Amino acid sequence: MDLSKFIKENPENLTQLIKDNLDEKETMVISYRYGLIDGKNHDIAETAMYAGVSEARVNSIEYFALKKLETALSEDSDQRTIDEVGFSVRTYHALKFARINKVSDLANLTMPELEKIRGIGEKSKQEILEKLKEFYSA
Repeated sequence: MDLSKFIKENPENLTQLIKDNLDEKETMVISYRYGLIDGKNHDIAETAMYAGVSEARVNSIEYFALKKLETALSEDSDQRTIDEVGFSVRTYHALKFARINKVSDLANLTMPELEKIRGIGEKSKQEILEKLKEFYSA
C-alpha cells in the first residue's frame, strides 16, 4: 500500500481511518513513522526510541498496522462475511462464537489473537490461513 500517497491525498480521511482501525501503539508508530505528528518521516530507530520499544517490535507493529489499514481501505473485503469463505463447520462456529463475522475482522487478527479463540487449533489456523490466501487472491 502506498501510504505516503494516501496521506497526501486524504489527510482528513487518514486520521479517521487510523482512529477507527488501530490501537494506541499502532497509531503512535504509524503517526511517527509517516510524519503525521511533526511533518517529518522517521526511520525505524527513531520510531523505536519514540515509542519505547525495540526496532524489531516497530517493524512488527508497523507491518500489522499497515495490514489493518490496507484491509480497511479495501471496500470489497470490508463488507464480505466469513459465510462466503467456505470454512469447515468447526472453524466457522468457533469464529462465529468469537463474534468474528467479517472477512476483514478475521484478516486483522494477529496470530496470538487467533490462537486465543476457543476451538481454534492448529488445523483450524492452517485452514484459516489457506482460505484467506485464496479469498484475497481471487
